[in-house]
Amino acid sequence: MKKIFSLIVLLASILVVNAAVVEGECGTGLTWSLDTQDSTLTISGAGAMDDYYSYKKSPWDYYYSYIAYLSLPEGLTKIGSRAFFACRNLKSVSFPNSLLSTGSESFKYCTKLSAVSFGSNFGTIGTRTFEGCTELVFLENFNNVNVVGSYAFSECSKLTSLVLSEVSSLGDYAFYRCSGLTDIDLSSSLNGIGAHAFGFCTHLSAMDIPNSVTSIGENAFECCSTMVSVTLPPDITSISSGAFNSCSGLTEVVLPDKVAFLGSNAFAGCSNLSNIELSENLSNIGDYAFYNCRNLTTIVIPEKVHYISSTAFKDCKKLASITWNAKHAADAQYTYPQFGGDKTTVTSFVFGDSVEYIPASLCYGMSQLHSISIPDSVTSIGNYAFSGTHLYTVSIGSSITTLGSSCFPNTVTQLTVKAVDPASGGIGCGINPAICTLYVPQESVEVYSNTLWWEDFFDIQPIPNSVTGIDDVSQDNSKAIKFVRDGKLLIERDGFVFTALGIPIR
Repeated sequence: MKKIFSLIVLLASILVVNAAVVEGECGTGLTWSLDTQDSTLTISGAGAMDDYYSYKKSPWDYYYSYIAYLSLPEGLTKIGSRAFFACRNLKSVSFPNSLLSTGSESFKYCTKLSAVSFGSNFGTIGTRTFEGCTELVFLENFNNVNVVGSYAFSECSKLTSLVLSEVSSLGDYAFYRCSGLTDIDLSSSLNGIGAHAFGFCTHLSAMDIPNSVTSIGENAFECCSTMVSVTLPPDITSISSGAFNSCSGLTEVVLPDKVAFLGSNAFAGCSNLSNIELSENLSNIGDYAFYNCRNLTTIVIPEKVHYISSTAFKDCKKLASITWNAKHAADAQYTYPQFGGDKTTVTSFVFGDSVEYIPASLCYGMSQLHSISIPDSVTSIGNYAFSGTHLYTVSIGSSITTLGSSCFPNTVTQLTVKAVDPASGGIGCGINPAICTLYVPQESVEVYSNTLWWEDFFDIQPIPNSVTGIDDVSQDNSKAIKFVRDGKLLIERDGFVFTALGIPIR
């Protein structure tokens, strides 16, 4: 008896599968029918389609392999979530003018879907609607869409050109890994770009971000490796973490005036970036912000910068010139190397006239830095500020009051101090007075000669009246004579010979 019953069930199943037409309901006021012979699923009626989930599959889920075409009625207002999920033989779809939105994952993984025509009133593409539609090429009447949900077109690798003329909201991962995308026009009403929105769009060559945009999400353009130019909107206040990470084609970037924050890895791996103009209102430069920007040769740090991560310019191996205008930059986690690579190439470090404090360890380890001029505005120098450099000539302005511990290397052989009164902390500042000539104001020679530590200089001279800079001082006759023997820099003073580190040689 059981065998007979099983046979009846099997025959019934075969009859259902082979039936020419199957049908049912798919929402209040909506019905469906599928002609398995011509592979067309027809929706009839009016209203919103039911949503479907993993525990509530669409009523045609059993027949999804038959579906190649859809016929949607005027009066349909919404396509339900996961309604056509993984209909892998669906080739094209045309939305009626009544359709307003699609639910999440409604066409996800429709891997043969190549064309979609949007109706005149369509507005919202739901989350992951077309994700993984790897054959999708044509989007007709797309210019009416105003909301593109998260992952909406993620991994649609054959999309090449898009015009988002009405889109005001662009979700996270919206066009993530659309590797064929070469050109996209964004709406003038767009207010923000979601995180990873264009990540790994490896053929996107340029991006003109409209002025309406005020925020760019994390990793928004990550690994857009062929992007050669980007125009940033004037009202943006921050560049999020990884926003342009590994955009190796970028050569030049100008940050708008309102940008105050640069997130971690913001431009990391932009290996061809040779020119970056930082915002005058920039205050924070995050971890690895310019990591491995190996063609960056110069950088100007704006006046309002308060914090720079110790890794912000790590492995910028061609960085040679730095202009530091930061007025009140705080001591932070400055560690070797602050700028450049493990063998830093920085040869020029210039301080702006408004700088008041030189942060601790700022130039630590800049082994190619041989001279420095500190402006009159600076009142104190932090601990280890120039430790690990090979400075030979140093000029300090007239306002200096405090020298930090080991702030200079013991290679300095010529020190000019324009301050009338000797600064405190000299005894531990790192300079070896036995090998260094000290130049001070004419009226202060006696004061320096009678002040603790400063009196230890073998040679204290007045700054010549004609002196306008450290290079002029270096032309004056000094008792310290530098020369090279066996490839090593040596210093002779009063019959004694010292190494460049101040160690006496017998």
